[in-house]
Amino acid sequence: MNTTVSGLADDMSISGQDAVQCWYSYSPYPNVQIYDEALSIVNGAYYEGWLSRTGLGNPMPAMQGFAIRTYAGAPYTIDLTGAPHSGSQSIDITNTASATPGQDGWNFIGNPFASPISWTNTNANNPGATTGAYYVFNTTGEYTGNWGSYNGVTGTNGADDFIGTMQGFFVKAVGPLNYVEANSASRVASPYIPFFKTYAVQPSEIRLSLHDATNSDEIVAYTDGAATWSEDMGHDAVKIPAGSTVYMSYKQLGKEYAINVIDEITETTELPLILWAQDTGSYTFEATELNVDGYITYLKDAEMNTLTDLTTTASIQLPLNGGQTYEGRYSIVFEAVEIPSGIANINEGKTKIYSHRNIAVVERNNDQPATITITNTLGQTIKEVTTDSKRTEILLDNANPWYAIVKVKEANATQTGKLLIK
Repeated sequence: MNTTVSGLADDMSISGQDAVQCWYSYSPYPNVQIYDEALSIVNGAYYEGWLSRTGLGNPMPAMQGFAIRTYAGAPYTIDLTGAPHSGSQSIDITNTASATPGQDGWNFIGNPFASPISWTNTNANNPGATTGAYYVFNTTGEYTGNWGSYNGVTGTNGADDFIGTMQGFFVKAVGPLNYVEANSASRVASPYIPFFKTYAVQPSEIRLSLHDATNSDEIVAYTDGAATWSEDMGHDAVKIPAGSTVYMSYKQLGKEYAINVIDEITETTELPLILWAQDTGSYTFEATELNVDGYITYLKDAEMNTLTDLTTTASIQLPLNGGQTYEGRYSIVFEAVEIPSGIANINEGKTKIYSHRNIAVVERNNDQPATITITNTLGQTIKEVTTDSKRTEILLDNANPWYAIVKVKEANATQTGKLLIK
């Protein structure tokens, strides 16, 4: 509605200096803020964009997002008085180049109506203005919470198509200057939309959760024939780079995603993960949805050289050091459902290399001396044998599933195969 910050003052204490960037240490800290995307270009940091709006005469324009901090006890009510917005409302959004492009383009806007709005309809009315997703922060404490995202198909951390009355949310602008408009087509008749939803399962969906007893994060990947491995507007939702106390993302081609859409999944597909937690502790990792037909889905730990079957393991306990970014260690990999013969991998040619459970098999068409070397994915030698047999079977440890690299070296030829040992 058409009102000013003074409308908040009868419900909570408004404190702090007006019109200052809020990433400095102020006392008292400004507790009513907006976000100015262009301010983040100085150091290229997301948090630089917060700007205080504590002056009681400051207007609260339609579609402007406001972040409000209060220490009032719960439950309590915020009430605002003014003429409700109606008709078409819009707000400018910007994408200002900085030293860190991943921080650019974030604009904090809001639902201007006294009713929920549909993001699908709003986004359709603004083609090319944003990357196609919106983001909302779920607060669990003064400095804790997570980001929900919705790309028009599915969401994470509870975000779905409906944005509630008075809800502020982020979008990422595509061009230097554009605008987002909400109108009657955006509005939803229902006066109450529950925020947390279950989602329709998507093709080849892998939905992952990382949490402790208090805080959590969620990411999802799925397939769409129109998607690529690069960022696709209208499909992918990138990861907001700040705010979460438990953090997880898919990383592809240098970008991190909350929602990662790719064209297909095969046995060679690998989905790298980034994990981070603010506090040291044990965190539960779960695949809360797996819809990958024809494949077994594993969590790969490159440091421990293990594969954990997510289709049969309810949850995995991961010890994480607070403040440490785990990149390059964990990923999601796939194995085609085993064919009746039990052959997991065959290299065409004179020598056949395959596995049956925890036995690596090498079949050659001669009985000349050969050296068979088996290493793990870290390059560590597990076994090495010399043989003059046409068929050699090597028993391997299968306490945990893992990938074995088998190299067969003969006088004038070397052949290599990659086997899943389980």
